[in-house]
Amino acid sequence: ATVSVLNWARRPHSALPPMAAPHRLDELLADAVPARFVLNSPRSVEVCRRHGILPEELYPRTLESFATSKNDMAKLVERRYEHFNTRRLEKLRFLVEERDHLIAHAGGVSPVPYASRLPDASSVRRGSPSPERLRLRDEERVRKLQEKARLDAAQEALQRQRVAEMDERAAASIAAMETRHQLNAQRQAEARAARQEQVLGTQKVMTEQLHRKKDLLAQRDAEHAAYLDEKRRIEEDSRLRLRDAKAARAAEARARREEQAAARRAALRSRIDSKQARVACHEEQQTAQQQHKQVVQAERQRMTAQKVSTARNETDRRSREQAARLKGQRPRSVSPAEQDVRAQQAAAALRRREEVLERRRAMDEMQRAQAVAKVESKEARAMEATEQARQKQIWDANERHLRQLDAQEAVERQKRKAAYETQLRERALQDKILRLNELEEARWATQPPAPGSSRRGYTSSPRGSAQRAHSAGATRR
Repeated sequence: ATVSVLNWARRPHSALPPMAAPHRLDELLADAVPARFVLNSPRSVEVCRRHGILPEELYPRTLESFATSKNDMAKLVERRYEHFNTRRLEKLRFLVEERDHLIAHAGGVSPVPYASRLPDASSVRRGSPSPERLRLRDEERVRKLQEKARLDAAQEALQRQRVAEMDERAAASIAAMETRHQLNAQRQAEARAARQEQVLGTQKVMTEQLHRKKDLLAQRDAEHAAYLDEKRRIEEDSRLRLRDAKAARAAEARARREEQAAARRAALRSRIDSKQARVACHEEQQTAQQQHKQVVQAERQRMTAQKVSTARNETDRRSREQAARLKGQRPRSVSPAEQDVRAQQAAAALRRREEVLERRRAMDEMQRAQAVAKVESKEARAMEATEQARQKQIWDANERHLRQLDAQEAVERQKRKAAYETQLRERALQDKILRLNELEEARWATQPPAPGSSRRGYTSSPRGSAQRAHSAGATRR
């Protein structure tokens, strides 16, 4: 065995079995965390349990995991991710500080004093005595021996007398002792029988109490499980109802917004159509007026030409008549060049009127286009304001949901913390009961019981074993 152990110790480090290092809270503060990271350091897990924080709340998550549906806005997903990451880092920093505090206050070893004392030895050298001193010492020794012999004789006589008296007293004391022994034996037998009856009664009572406690614990566990199931069902129902109500309100709001937008579009379309109809009617009226003006102008020109022709003929006639009267005077007539100038002036006036009408039509068309653009821009601003209001409502609802999640998480954390503290108190109480039982059993094993005394209820062996079994069962649960 020694050779195998030495050979194993001489093996290289690569041949040793690998040991997996525990993952701590400090590693979660790094930028890159392994994909299959599991928090398994004992102190880190203990700190998490003390403060009611689950290790799953400290693991990093991807941005895509916060998208509840495909239609979620990117801003909402980023807000959820930032909120979760901020809360995660706050929890990690708090837990790392608590872990360092736990390590600092849990460490330290109390020194064990040790001291050894060696006995001191001293030797004294004495000088050789003189002959006269030896003689005097011998005489003194003989005198002392004689005195001692006389004292021994007197003491022997006195001792014989005392021995006789002691024999008499011993006989009396032996008789009294036998009587006392008989009484003590009888009392011990009675006390042993009483203790046995008390132990049996205590064991029976403790067994009954243990059975009742087990039944009560089982009933409480069943009631608690039923309460938790009912609470989960109620929470699920309320969550479903809330989600359905939110969906219904969102659908109603969406339908109402769509109806309002459709009504606005229909009103805008009707206004545009009425405006276009008025513009078309105005154009028709202007066209009819222009045509009427052209007809009137043509008629006027025709009448003017006719009047001019009539006047010219009348003038010619009068001129001829006057010339006939004046004998030889030639009548005056309008030249063709003057007629062309007059026709050009009339055409120029007609063109000027047409240009004025064209400018008026262009002005009306521009005003109609500006009115349409103004209505469209107003509708676009209304739609943009409606979309911004909808996005703000969604953002506010997301913020309220995040606050509700934080409050619910705080409540659950307090519940887990209280449950863990209760478990620690129960475990400390069970350890204290076990230590008391062990101390009481050790005391009863080392010291004989006094007459008429009995063990305490929690220190009797059967009850102590029953309590240890119950404590072990509670610890396992």
